[in-house]
Amino acid sequence: MNILIVCAAGMSSSALAEKVRQYAHQQQRYDLKIGSCGSNRALVYARQADLVLIAPQISFLKETIDREGITRALIIPPSAYGMQDAEIFFDMINHPDRYMESESGQQKLKHCIGKLASNKALNAIKDGISDILPISIIGSVFSLLNAFPMHTWQKVIRFLGVNQLFVLGNDMTIGLLSVYLSMTISYHYAKSKDHHGTGVGLTSLVSFIIQTGAVQNGHLDMTYLGARGMFLSFVNALVMGELFCWLDEKLHYDTGTLPQKIAESFSVLLPTIICVSVSTLFSCIMLFTPYHSICSLCDAMLVQELRNMISDRPYSYLLLSLVASLLWFIGIHGGHLTGIVSDPVYLQASIENMAAYNAGAALPHMAVKSINHLYTFGGAGSTLSLSILMVLFARSSKLRSVGRISLPMGIFFINEPVIFGIPIFLNPVMFVPFVFIPFCSGCLTFYMMKIGILPYMAGFDLPWTTPPVLFGLLQGSLRLAVWQLVMILLQMLMWYPFFKIADRKACASERIR
Repeated sequence: MNILIVCAAGMSSSALAEKVRQYAHQQQRYDLKIGSCGSNRALVYARQADLVLIAPQISFLKETIDREGITRALIIPPSAYGMQDAEIFFDMINHPDRYMESESGQQKLKHCIGKLASNKALNAIKDGISDILPISIIGSVFSLLNAFPMHTWQKVIRFLGVNQLFVLGNDMTIGLLSVYLSMTISYHYAKSKDHHGTGVGLTSLVSFIIQTGAVQNGHLDMTYLGARGMFLSFVNALVMGELFCWLDEKLHYDTGTLPQKIAESFSVLLPTIICVSVSTLFSCIMLFTPYHSICSLCDAMLVQELRNMISDRPYSYLLLSLVASLLWFIGIHGGHLTGIVSDPVYLQASIENMAAYNAGAALPHMAVKSINHLYTFGGAGSTLSLSILMVLFARSSKLRSVGRISLPMGIFFINEPVIFGIPIFLNPVMFVPFVFIPFCSGCLTFYMMKIGILPYMAGFDLPWTTPPVLFGLLQGSLRLAVWQLVMILLQMLMWYPFFKIADRKACASERIR
């Protein structure tokens, strides 16, 4: 029997899968094969599973699996997920009918939110950005090495000439990010429609380069191949993806007795020709306008306005963070939803900051991707400080257990054990600190940047699991690392009165038992 455990990113589910696997072996159930994955791969692996167990914060995924009819899916009880109770997981596997949920008001809300979370276009953008993470991280490393603020290091790399290699590495990664996004986003969009992902991806890539007008007189102009062309790369990938899939469904021709791989290549030939022709025709029309290309038009009419809003008004970032916290409080993965909207916008700001840092110029943007890592630790609600308090001061055996489980995971921004173990979600005592501690910390951080005490982030695209302090150092400043330490201590003070209330309630409950 194949069991699949699914969480948002695949981190906490992998730890759970290992615990359930060990428990199954203790029960001599060697027939059980237990795996895990993130939500972006759930539908792929669900086809190989007899039962899918879904983390409560992404419970809206159950509706998608049920609609596809590929297998049976259950939502993991929040308490079992938070406490990582392998015994309950084992009981779900043996008696799945006990865990069927009735429709409630909260479930109806999750179904509504699930409509947005399962939108194919938005998910294609999110998955496409996730695919290029290794490229953006490598580009960040090249930028950091080239602009590392140490005089001796700068003299050495210039004497050896390797600084040119660092610049080349950055140009071939961050400098071509929109090119890669055109391919990855259209690939995921086509796969969501059960079409030939590679063919669509390559068609979208060719169409994007044509529309940028990047090739002129035998030379390659990279102006719109990096951050400045990201908006067009999103639109192009989705439009070409939709057009290609529609053409692929309408146009069919016999490939005869050709081998399968060759036949697949020929089957996408006609849609590719039409898509590329449409892009070329549109680019020709744009030549007769004052903007000369669609990229110039987007840059002048839309991107510049977004850039000004991002640079001067970080309130939109704080508002999205507040919405994410509110969603997490009702047991829905808020970051999964708000990230679909925010990541494309703030990723561009990060790349522009990185380019300025690499050139030794002033950083243009205050709000960039992952700036919340400067003041939010452990995950949504900034629960790392709460985990530290539980380990050090909890009198309740339950909270001490939650603290021991959550602290090492919280250092790497995994906090489901805290949210569902205490629990925090739908807990009125925890509403104020969970929602407003990150918001207030963000306001204070942005204010310190505005008055010049804290520098702007360099914008390097680091893994979201990068621990605090190290994150600040890698963003180009010792002051940011020190600020993270200060914020952790300050948030411990802010969490403390609410922690004491939860601890007293948990102790009283344990005495009654």
